Amino acid sequence: MSINPLYRTSPTRMMGLSSGLDTESLIKQTMRIHQIRIDSQMRKKTVLQWRQETYNGIKDQISNFRNTFLSSLGSTTMMQRSVYNSTVANVTGKNADAVTIKTTMGATTGTMRIGQVVSLAKGASVSTASGVSANNAGFAMTDKLSSLNLTGGGQVFGVGEDTATIEVRGTSITLDKNDTISSMINKVNNSSADVTMKYDRLADQFTFESKTTGAGDNFTIFGDALEALGFTGASAGAGVNATGGSKAQVYINGTLETFDSNTFSYRGLSITLNRTTDTGATGPVAHADDTIITLKRDATEAVNRIKTFIEAYNSIIKKIEGLVRERKTSTEAAYEPLTDEEKSVMSEKQIQEWEAIAKKGILKNDNGLQNLASSLRSALYESVKVAGLSPAEIGLTTGNFFGETGGQIVLNEDKLRAALENDPDRVAEVFAGTDENRGLLWRMNSIMNQYVSTSQPETLKSLESSIKRANEQMTKMQVKMYAEEDKLYRQFAAMETALSKLQSQGDWLSAMLGVGK
Repeated sequence: MSINPLYRTSPTRMMGLSSGLDTESLIKQTMRIHQIRIDSQMRKKTVLQWRQETYNGIKDQISNFRNTFLSSLGSTTMMQRSVYNSTVANVTGKNADAVTIKTTMGATTGTMRIGQVVSLAKGASVSTASGVSANNAGFAMTDKLSSLNLTGGGQVFGVGEDTATIEVRGTSITLDKNDTISSMINKVNNSSADVTMKYDRLADQFTFESKTTGAGDNFTIFGDALEALGFTGASAGAGVNATGGSKAQVYINGTLETFDSNTFSYRGLSITLNRTTDTGATGPVAHADDTIITLKRDATEAVNRIKTFIEAYNSIIKKIEGLVRERKTSTEAAYEPLTDEEKSVMSEKQIQEWEAIAKKGILKNDNGLQNLASSLRSALYESVKVAGLSPAEIGLTTGNFFGETGGQIVLNEDKLRAALENDPDRVAEVFAGTDENRGLLWRMNSIMNQYVSTSQPETLKSLESSIKRANEQMTKMQVKMYAEEDKLYRQFAAMETALSKLQSQGDWLSAMLGVGK
């Protein structure tokens, strides 16, 4: 089995007993030149690793930016044209509280009139008669199913049985004797049956109701426990039918509209019906009690989203520009990666401060990053054909190339706001364009994709090869150093042995000649 020279353990040696020499120090001094060469190679490898880590950090930041702002889907995307056309709704009228209005991306300016809210959408339901408890005493939610005092003396569980079942829409729910009314209701409501079970203590009745509103969503409940709980028609294993689901009906702009839910989308609005109304238009003629919804264009939301986008973009450019322009001062030039020996006499804070300086300039004048920044900068100056405008004409320019904001987007908010209020569709074309004539964001996405999928991988591959070669070189250098070290130890050991023999012979001669007597 081979031994990795990088993790070699030196044996304990007793040297210099005959010669009186500090053999250990002599050999260490001799090996110092080898260690200096190894440390130099280690420093080069560390710089390569720092560069690799920095490239990967840039890649991650670009990927996050693209996923957040440049994807076709998602709540934060800037690629949808509706982002640039936002509106606000002003709701007035006697019955204004009967509806809740929210604007969504794509709502258009104008006025909408909501007349009478005829009915709310309901889910199919079935209830027991009132008074399911004996003597109408009612139940507490903590009462156990096994001890309920039910009208007619019924029992949830059969004789000698510890469980009972309720089946709704193919979902079987098992009840046991330790269940309470509360736990039974939770089991039903948390199941996949898509129904809600309730117990109304005031009315003293149980109800099953579909979570899905609208007509045609009737369902049937089966189960051993239903008859005892008071559901008529559940005897002999027969099911209980839940019916009565209905649609919401409301007059909008004089036309009766129907919806399966009380919350629905209508011409770029999210409308929720809160209650029915007794008054309001029931036809094309307006009524004094109608709810009036006035939609006005409001650029605030679009401006804020564009500002968030610009902040994230500028963060990337600032990092890139900082890396390619960063230089060490003359006093910082001596700062290099630390060896383990050097770190051993420093505090964690000292190591961090040292390495922060040592990392300066590791991507100085990097061609790939310079080309990326230059291409992105150019994209901001080119007009978008379909819009006939450049980003600069709606308030997006770049800072002084040689200044602190070089390459970053400088926003003229007043100019952008005016453009959004006057012609949001044209602003959308500048940013997102069309399928045939793609805008600024498509250009940015293409440029960034080219960098992270082609240019950077080649650089990272080259770095990986260089790091591998550096590791191999360090291993060879350490093998050579340890071989030289072992050779010196053997030579000094041979010298010690020879000196010991000479000393023994000298002592013998002295004894024979009587020297010292």
